[in-house]
Amino acid sequence: MKIFQINSVCGIRSTGRIVADIYAELKTAGHDCKIAYGRLDAKNVAENDVYKIGSKRGVYFDGLMTRLSGRAGAYSRKATKKLIDYIKNYGPDIIHLHNIHGYYINIFLLFDFLKTFHGKVVWTFHDCWPFTGHCAYFERSGCEKWKTHCKECPSVKEYPKSLFFDCSSKQYAEKKAAFCGLKDLTLITPSNWLNNLVKQSFLNEYNVITINNGINTADFRHVESADYRYKLPGKKILLGVAVPFTERKGFSDFIKLSRMLNDDYVLVLVGLDERQKSSLPANIVGLPRTNKTDVLAELYSRAECFLNLTYEDNFPTTNIESLCCGTPVITYDTGGSAEVIIKSGGYGAIIPKGDLNGVCCAISKLQDKKEDIENILKHSKVKPMVNQILTHISNTQISVIKYCQENGIAVEAYSPLAHGEILKNKTIKEIADRLNVSIAQLSIRYTLELGLISLPKATSVEHLKDNLDVNFKISSGDMKKLIELDKIENYGDYSFFPVFSGKLKE
Repeated sequence: MKIFQINSVCGIRSTGRIVADIYAELKTAGHDCKIAYGRLDAKNVAENDVYKIGSKRGVYFDGLMTRLSGRAGAYSRKATKKLIDYIKNYGPDIIHLHNIHGYYINIFLLFDFLKTFHGKVVWTFHDCWPFTGHCAYFERSGCEKWKTHCKECPSVKEYPKSLFFDCSSKQYAEKKAAFCGLKDLTLITPSNWLNNLVKQSFLNEYNVITINNGINTADFRHVESADYRYKLPGKKILLGVAVPFTERKGFSDFIKLSRMLNDDYVLVLVGLDERQKSSLPANIVGLPRTNKTDVLAELYSRAECFLNLTYEDNFPTTNIESLCCGTPVITYDTGGSAEVIIKSGGYGAIIPKGDLNGVCCAISKLQDKKEDIENILKHSKVKPMVNQILTHISNTQISVIKYCQENGIAVEAYSPLAHGEILKNKTIKEIADRLNVSIAQLSIRYTLELGLISLPKATSVEHLKDNLDVNFKISSGDMKKLIELDKIENYGDYSFFPVFSGKLKE
């Protein structure tokens, strides 16, 4: 099968990495695939499999005309015609659109062609731009005109910025006419939040599917400290990552937060420009943007927690990257960002937008789980060798486990079967059945995959033999599903035990 993807960038930044990862998976599965992109240089894709749309000069011209006229996606005609000729010569079975805004393509010429295309068209939305008259997000403005007909746009000075004219009403009508009426178009949203919005828009004629963004877990995993690269201070690091680090991404809130933190902490912000770096408080380390996944993985791994103080977002991959590196996430309850976060088990917290006191409390709670271990390591002459922690599918304290492992303390998983309550979970059963193992075997193997010592209970010789037969692997995708399961809140007859009731501090 031939698959042709189109996006503003390729192999860099969040959407570019998503496109490149999809390409890699398709190639591994034996498909023929290519990527067309419009901006910067392509990374992590074979040279013969990429097509550059237009030129750097063309992007600048498109951006200038967009700002002068207020109409986005109406330029780059010559580059788009050449792209269409390339697509026709390639003959794809599927065309997969991503971000078609970004000053590199003529959306009207493109969709005129797509309405004659005989293959399938898939379009992944990475923001709200496809169904508004101007903006990519409207949460901060509270505008809901997109539900009926955009006009008098409150965000006309924001991306894609217009210097003089408000063309939101005209653009809304143009987009509706261009984007509607395709015979075989499927829309994909990375978050349930965006899925719900699309169903309220003029694009509600199409089938909308939620498929969460994914990342390459070979790149994003817990690794050694990044201190040697940036000479980070020997304090507890609270990390923020955004490109660019705008007000929408909570830059001002990070400045305010810096004044509320005690001397134990330092904020490290990745994605700052030189102007922003020049005026930072003493307890904020400003780093430039980077597309190097190894650097990002090191920074995530070094941090105590990742802070995503975003005011507008879809399904940020930064949250996933941090979690895969073993670092909990604290995020505002924004868009689909909250969908990424596990509210329990040490993975972080979801805070109302702008509630910096709530952010501080969440940071303190994360640290509380480590303070006993820290005190022992600081004041004891003999370092503990083993720490026994309640650990099972749906209740995994990653931050505590990570801290113990970093300090050479083995972790024993107490009650990996959750006193039998885990056996009732349908999702766990489905995965176990697919792997042709019992739920008990899957639960034990889960703790072993985390590098823990498993302590299951057995009531018979048969159970003991079954528990020992765990010589199989759980895929990274299944591990992610198991980690993200909702926490068991009721342990049945065993809920009175302090360790299950939460009365016993772990």
